[in-house]
Amino acid sequence: MPIVHVNVWEGFGKEKTKTVIQDITKVFVDLGIPDQAVEVIVHKIPKTHWGIGGEPASEKFKVISWKDSCELIDLKGRNILWTGKKLKIK
Repeated sequence: MPIVHVNVWEGFGKEKTKTVIQDITKVFVDLGIPDQAVEVIVHKIPKTHWGIGGEPASEKFKVISWKDSCELIDLKGRNILWTGKKLKIK
């Protein structure tokens, strides 16, 4: 059974988390895996605990709006781009 871990910053929101869970599950369902076999775990991490380029994200990105952002998720070596509406596999 696939288990997918997704790391996002705190403040991502319940609706977006729900969308990520549904859309990632759909990727596996489209590959022929039953939805009951797919587990998606969303980890909400404070920006102070997320380092980018040697500095905390809280300092590097002082203002960010989730509604305008895209997140890159690595799924077993495949890059998944989530635009807030749908997933795109690269």
